[in-house]
Amino acid sequence: MPLNAIHPRAPRRAAGPHRQRGFALLELAIAVAITCMLAVWAANRLMHEVDGVAERAAGLWLLDIRRALDGLLARHGDTLAAGQAPMDEQGRPAYADPWAPTVAELKAQGHLAAAFPDPGPLGMRITMALWRGQGCPGAGCRIEALAHGTLPALPTANGGRVDSSRIAGVLMAADGAAGSVSELAPGRLRGASFDLPNPPLPGMAALPVGTIAVRAGQEAQDASRYLRSHDSRDPGFRGDVSTAGNLSAGGRLVAGGHLKLDGLAVSGEPCPENGLLARDAEGGLLNCVAGVWAPPGGFGGVFATNTGGGCTGMVGRSSLNPRTGRCSCPPGFQAVLVAAGGERDPEVGWTEGYVCVR
Repeated sequence: MPLNAIHPRAPRRAAGPHRQRGFALLELAIAVAITCMLAVWAANRLMHEVDGVAERAAGLWLLDIRRALDGLLARHGDTLAAGQAPMDEQGRPAYADPWAPTVAELKAQGHLAAAFPDPGPLGMRITMALWRGQGCPGAGCRIEALAHGTLPALPTANGGRVDSSRIAGVLMAADGAAGSVSELAPGRLRGASFDLPNPPLPGMAALPVGTIAVRAGQEAQDASRYLRSHDSRDPGFRGDVSTAGNLSAGGRLVAGGHLKLDGLAVSGEPCPENGLLARDAEGGLLNCVAGVWAPPGGFGGVFATNTGGGCTGMVGRSSLNPRTGRCSCPPGFQAVLVAAGGERDPEVGWTEGYVCVR
């Protein structure tokens, strides 16, 4: 009898399926790990992009502050150089403290848009300081302006630390116009366009590490090169001056030569506003009185009336007032009887002569 018939072998189970299930679990673990790594990388990149946008916004926000300070110095630089307080158009102080303006005051004076945010991006708040150089007042006077602020510190177990990378992003977005106080040089406020001691002013507290600032400045001779709105200086023009609109003078109008009127009007015609001056076709002067163009002076012409001929008077002769073309006085004048005579009958009639005066 065959041996295998006495001890039959148990059938072998295929090992393939067990090995396949083991490989599938390993591949799944690797795929999950890669997916987690990609998710973490994507989230980290998204956070960096969000921070980058905020840093660029903060840099542009600082540039707007700098332009506002430039506008303030352009408008009031000569006033500040003289040590005086700038005034607004109503004659009131433009700033509570002209050497420490606020964002709200710059907005009120039109140097910043009404919608300008305060605080700015990244929660940044700004403090501004202005001061005069040693040559003030005078041609060498220079007005300095500084706007500085800090970013919120990163939370740590030790109470917070300065985020140097975020500060660098803001400085880059400011296009070289900003500077900062770094841990390597806490005694300096440095940027690509300026290098100031820390503190920048005597008596001013030292700025903390992490401070970001922008600077503006103007020399007195720079301000004197151009005319500005509400400038109190006499421009002393050497040539002609032309304007397409009205020319208003708060004081006297003095002409070293002749005054020429190109406006034409007709005596006796209505005029738009009392006090206006014009000339007639012959060059005579007319002024607007009581809403009517009339020659200047107290004489308003003469006329005569007749009970028989009426306003025509004697045959072949006119008795009309040449100023009005009628037997009447111009507006603003009164008729004064100066002569009377004739016969009280229909043929000759009674004649009365009048002079118009005012």
